[in-house]
Amino acid sequence: MKNSITQLPGAIAGAILAGLVCAASMPAQQQPAPPPGGAESQPARKPSVFGSEFVFGQVAQRKATSDIQRGFFQNFSLYEPMYFVMGFDKPAAKFQFSFQYQILANDGWLAREHPYLKGICFAYTQRSLWDITSNSSPFYDTSYMPEFFYAITCTSAKRFLGFRFLGAQAGYGHESNGRAGGDSRSMNKLFARASFVAGKHDGWRLIVTPKVWAYIADMSDNPNLDDYRGYAELNLAYGKNDSLNVNVFLRAGQSLRYGAMQVDATYPVDVLHKNFAAYFLVQYWNGYGESLLNYSRRTQTVRFGISLVR
Repeated sequence: MKNSITQLPGAIAGAILAGLVCAASMPAQQQPAPPPGGAESQPARKPSVFGSEFVFGQVAQRKATSDIQRGFFQNFSLYEPMYFVMGFDKPAAKFQFSFQYQILANDGWLAREHPYLKGICFAYTQRSLWDITSNSSPFYDTSYMPEFFYAITCTSAKRFLGFRFLGAQAGYGHESNGRAGGDSRSMNKLFARASFVAGKHDGWRLIVTPKVWAYIADMSDNPNLDDYRGYAELNLAYGKNDSLNVNVFLRAGQSLRYGAMQVDATYPVDVLHKNFAAYFLVQYWNGYGESLLNYSRRTQTVRFGISLVR
């Protein structure tokens, strides 16, 4: 489910406010080693027809890699949790992956002249329930969730009731299961959420993230979805980067009896073995709407697995 806080794996200190930090740094590209024997021992190469900046193959390769890195990869960052879990109830498996992309390039003139525009972001999350234990192992249901939003961060040390404001985002989100006919489910909404933290970034801390939304556009394929999905949710995350983290997701429908709860308990794998940068994950779900296909059916299950981003 939605979780707006993402932590760095391993012993790296600090926290990432997923969806609120729209720039990702990338390591500098390493230069290829010079050919054996020095430049004098190498045969002369003919210039490329594409211009003087592509004179040699190595130069062209380095420049192309640098351009791609600067204009594409550095704008990616983490967003929602990424994990794979399995349990004993059908559908047994569940997995999710997610990323965020900053629309404007950091070194472009528009971002330099108007840095606040770097908060314009696109994000994509996909969550699947997989009936992996049945014949042919079909996918039970998948939610496709693209989002466009504007995000801000706050570095102020001011606190209110022990909490410090981390940031907020607001925008448009779509969710659908990609099916047709009677199994089609979809919704569009305008949303806003904010995050607050109590405690230390490099120690034990509590992060509170409320989110609210309003449904827009046609919902004729699932006219009572709002009764079960409601209009608000709350995410509570308590933990430490290099230790246990417990994340509690709460959502209430229009009637409290249509609510949902998910609890994720994660612990770093690299605490036990330094070669892994991941987390052991135990996930408990109880409520309505784990899948879009059967959003009006209540389910309860426990699954175990690995989380790459929590």
